[in-house]
Amino acid sequence: MFSVIHNIWRSIYSFFIRKAAAVSSPSRLSFQPYKEQAIDLEYNKLFCDNLALFRPAGKLEGNWKKLFAKRPFIEDLKAISADSKIETSIRILVFKELRKAGVIVTREILGAVIEVGEEEGNEAIGLYENLSAVYISARGKIFRWENASNENEINEKIEAILKTSQKIIGKAEPWTEPRQGPPVIGEFRLSFLATNGFYVGQGKMENIESDAIAKALVFQVGDIMAKLVQRTKNPESPKPEKIPEKIPDKDYQLTK
Repeated sequence: MFSVIHNIWRSIYSFFIRKAAAVSSPSRLSFQPYKEQAIDLEYNKLFCDNLALFRPAGKLEGNWKKLFAKRPFIEDLKAISADSKIETSIRILVFKELRKAGVIVTREILGAVIEVGEEEGNEAIGLYENLSAVYISARGKIFRWENASNENEINEKIEAILKTSQKIIGKAEPWTEPRQGPPVIGEFRLSFLATNGFYVGQGKMENIESDAIAKALVFQVGDIMAKLVQRTKNPESPKPEKIPEKIPDKDYQLTK
């Protein structure tokens, strides 16, 4: 992805007024774009839309017991969703349960998943509000990042990307269709995970017009991927091209 990441976006003004193309039928449990079931599980967990995938083994206690109750109390769910110390993926799942119960919530970005369809497979990275990241390469290798106070550069990039993601969704409406399988070769998809639902944008890499904000954002994503690979001391880690220092700080809204 490092070789093409800077070419996949030039504009995202019209993405959210088009439906992403259906590239596979949703399975009952998960999509399976990789060769190993364990990697497929991690891929599906990126989107935080299937509570069953996160159920811990053994006896349920604390918030897990409240969350997996047959009829969870709304006030318990509200308390979990408001606790910033709880893992972001769990909070995203809780907000989904609140929406199902008819509770009106704010429009706040908690995560973003960026995918690119390549010949070798699907490249995907999930970035979350608690400054964690999970990158799954096209070859099915997983690289993780947890908020580390002694390495602020990646944290700052995640914060910048999510801040821009908040601007990107603007006044767009949440995606209401079932989640689709990974994008086909030559296409990319953005999935923004917000408190009030998911927002999806998809496009072809070759048909994207110039846009400074989108270009800077995707460079930042590519830089995070490169740094996560480099941290494992992989001798084949690609060296990214010069990365913009920051995403332009200005208002951004999709056209209707």
